[in-house]
Amino acid sequence: MDGICSMADKKRKDRSYTQDFVARQLGITRQTLSKWETGLSRPSYEMLQKIFRFYDCSQKEVAELFKTIGNGKM
Repeated sequence: MDGICSMADKKRKDRSYTQDFVARQLGITRQTLSKWETGLSRPSYEMLQKIFRFYDCSQKEVAELFKTIGNGKM
């Protein structure tokens, strides 16, 4: 599992949120969220912003994730 996938999965589980709950909050299907969390697909840049806001990610977390993406590890 890569950076953004593991971050989203970990933050969801840390908060005891279900995939259904998070998907509804983000305006996507549970299947889409599942694919992101397992690395089968990736969210768009716009959706990444929505995810960061939803999970209240710090600037440091966002910077680290984009550093990972820049290294081709997303």
